[in-house]
Amino acid sequence: MRNLLLRVFVVTVWGFAFAAIPVPALAADAAPSVVIVIDGLRDEYVTRSFMPNLRSLAKGGTQFKSHYAVVPNAAAVNVASIVTGSFPRTHGVILGVGWGAVIENDDHPNNEVAKKTPRHGKPIAAPTLNELFSAQGKRMFVAVAGRYRLARLLRLSDSFGRLEHHAFQGPEDASGDQRNALITAIYLDSVRALPPRDLTLLCLAEPGNSPYTKGRLQAPWTKKMARTVDAHLGEILRQHKRLGLDVNYFVTSSPGPPPEKTSFWLGDLLRDAGHSTGVTVSGNNSIYVPGHDRAKIRAIVEILQRDPRVGPIYTQQARLTHPESFVRGAMSFQAVYMDHERAPDIFVEPTGSRPGELSSLNGLGSVLIASGPSIKKREISNVPSANHDIAPTLLRIAGIDVPESMDGRVLEEALRGGPDPESVEVLRRRHGSEAAWEGGGYRLMMTELGVGDTNYVDSMNLSRGVR
Repeated sequence: MRNLLLRVFVVTVWGFAFAAIPVPALAADAAPSVVIVIDGLRDEYVTRSFMPNLRSLAKGGTQFKSHYAVVPNAAAVNVASIVTGSFPRTHGVILGVGWGAVIENDDHPNNEVAKKTPRHGKPIAAPTLNELFSAQGKRMFVAVAGRYRLARLLRLSDSFGRLEHHAFQGPEDASGDQRNALITAIYLDSVRALPPRDLTLLCLAEPGNSPYTKGRLQAPWTKKMARTVDAHLGEILRQHKRLGLDVNYFVTSSPGPPPEKTSFWLGDLLRDAGHSTGVTVSGNNSIYVPGHDRAKIRAIVEILQRDPRVGPIYTQQARLTHPESFVRGAMSFQAVYMDHERAPDIFVEPTGSRPGELSSLNGLGSVLIASGPSIKKREISNVPSANHDIAPTLLRIAGIDVPESMDGRVLEEALRGGPDPESVEVLRRRHGSEAAWEGGGYRLMMTELGVGDTNYVDSMNLSRGVR
């Protein structure tokens, strides 16, 4: 088995020095932390019958009942937010599915922009946890069972770090469960052989087909998905216990893979409307217009608004003081914190009406469970949190200063000695944008939550028709 593992993983170690901007830290001698990101994990899976190990972990720690993904709701985007503590406006991973082209294809229209970023074209444009841990002489271990592009995204963005990185290199047709088994085995093998790293990130795939594409929770394959992932989690928990390791666990989710089939292709829609000349479409969600021509952008958005298969639409904002797009009815990149220089001219979400379609219209609710010596026991928090809060919290636990580049906050209400979640003030705001034409209309409404200086996109609502 050991020889098999060596054949299907690539292990690389680098070195780097980084100076963080001081923000008060918690404790330099804290227990190590393990972050487990599970594709497609949903709150309703965390039950005694489906995932007993995760359920037990949740009951003994803190459950975050108002946890969110960031927009756009794609795996690479959200993992980038987890490892940088920032929104896409800071880390620069915008395109979701289409981001692989930026990594692998020199002809992609966004590459010229990427090369001009402060980090010289690195896929993740913000400081990562590995760099911050490395600067303090600490070690990070990463193992990715799912998409090769996601593994490559993390590796290329840490080319100066002391990251121990394991990327699945096995057969393309390997099931998610086979990938997860290998990831779990290589991690447990490393824990037995070496002292635990200060921080571990394990990205687990769905064992079979995506829960979004196959049906509801009660489907037999879905039960298998939940139970096999939970079995791997149980192996990790038991091994840590046998070795006497006291570990802080953070278990969260990333969106599952997109559907193999879609109801429409943006490129075809634009071609049929006579607006495809010179326009580039990437990932069926990102549209690049030559010269950022606002008249052409406006014309394309107006076509998209009339198509019922199209969900929320985003462009640049009209003015600095308002979240509306410069195109009526659309929402701005600034409103959802994806206003990075790498952003396309138009970003389009689906309606989420087809199985597998990921859209903010379906809600951005995600899962976060924390447990360990630094975490409150048997706590339920309804205070908003999101994937960009995980990194600041890990740094706080590790006694490392939190850099100002991070958009997230330390989840103090979940840490021992922190405030009661019920005492944390939460603000709610709504933003809207509307376009109307004879016989129809398109209206977006966004609900946003705030905790101190940290903001969260709660939901997006789209209505069409005459008001």
